[in-house]
Amino acid sequence: MASNANIPTTVPSARHHEGKLAIITGASRSIGAAIARNLAAKGSNVVIVYLTEGSDPLAAKLAEELTSSHGVAAIPVRADFTTAEGVQKIIAEAKEKAPVNPKTGKFQVDILVHSAALFHAMPLEACNLEDFQRVYAINVWGPINLTQAVKPYLPTDRSGRIVNVSSVGSKVGLQYLTLYGGSKGALEAMTRTWARELAEQATVNCINPGSTMTDMYRNANPAAKEANALFNPLVPLSPLREWDNEEQKRFGELYGGRVAYPEEIAGIVGMICSPESGWMTGCLVSANGGQWMSDKSFQNKTSIAGLWRLLICSLRPLAGTPVQLVLQPVSSIKVHQNGNMAQNHEDHGNITPDSALELENAYGCTIQDSHSDDVMSMGDRHNVRYDLNAEDVRVV
Repeated sequence: MASNANIPTTVPSARHHEGKLAIITGASRSIGAAIARNLAAKGSNVVIVYLTEGSDPLAAKLAEELTSSHGVAAIPVRADFTTAEGVQKIIAEAKEKAPVNPKTGKFQVDILVHSAALFHAMPLEACNLEDFQRVYAINVWGPINLTQAVKPYLPTDRSGRIVNVSSVGSKVGLQYLTLYGGSKGALEAMTRTWARELAEQATVNCINPGSTMTDMYRNANPAAKEANALFNPLVPLSPLREWDNEEQKRFGELYGGRVAYPEEIAGIVGMICSPESGWMTGCLVSANGGQWMSDKSFQNKTSIAGLWRLLICSLRPLAGTPVQLVLQPVSSIKVHQNGNMAQNHEDHGNITPDSALELENAYGCTIQDSHSDDVMSMGDRHNVRYDLNAEDVRVV
């Protein structure tokens, strides 16, 4: 069989991007900066694209760090990538300051990461045309505009990598994300389209992070954080651990679990950009600690445990207030607080040992299942009572 230099046959070196060029938007801070560090550590030259004058010091400091630590070219470029002038400036400065590709001897963009985003979290009635245009300009048109400009400089041997940074908010239906979630859904659709159009030049994939310890998350309004917190108990990797930093612990205690560190998201992008990922394109890669997976499981309406999860999550903000749930299979679940019915959910099914074990694993709680003769004698309705207080959930 004929050999192909693009098919990896050995484990690559730690600097398998040596001599390549990566353009990363939103790279002066947060996830974008973490991605720049990840790729630079593997030998890639980096164009640090950012939007505002206020980020000049951050971008300059990051560029200096990458050059001194990894011996790569790091080029900060302040530009509005939603405009023709902005993308022309990005390409012009990259051409002027970045080394040519060592294989082709020409200017080449090997990696393009669309990390910049404008977050918007408002109730449906508060959305307006001006906000729509601002969010979609940066989150949708910006990636289109810059990818158009980069296309002539992509590799011609499928070795290029394009990574779009979406959000789990496009999948799990978080409240208040009409504009932001919608724009990320568009980015995911564009990923699949580009994977076909650019197949001879680059793979195109997308990641969907959940909440991450970034300025965007820190500055989100409390209502948006609380809406997202309903999902946190369902995320397999959200429980706090002793090695988490103090900021994580503070947010985790407030909102039911920790969020991602930017470096964890960058690691997934780094994996997608590696030579070994050449047979993956058009994919949406879960980068949210399992939040998307868990959301799909708890929405399974044939599982009573799924509704338990939803109810427990919705009551988390009431932690500390005793809450009693009365479960009546093949009937309804009634939620009582201080004797008053708060919610009513229809469902069909029964608790199973597997579901009980799943709840124990998901919530770190103690479940004591006592289907005694007295309970069974009440007909075929298994009345199960809960007392929910902080992290403790008991079936008694």
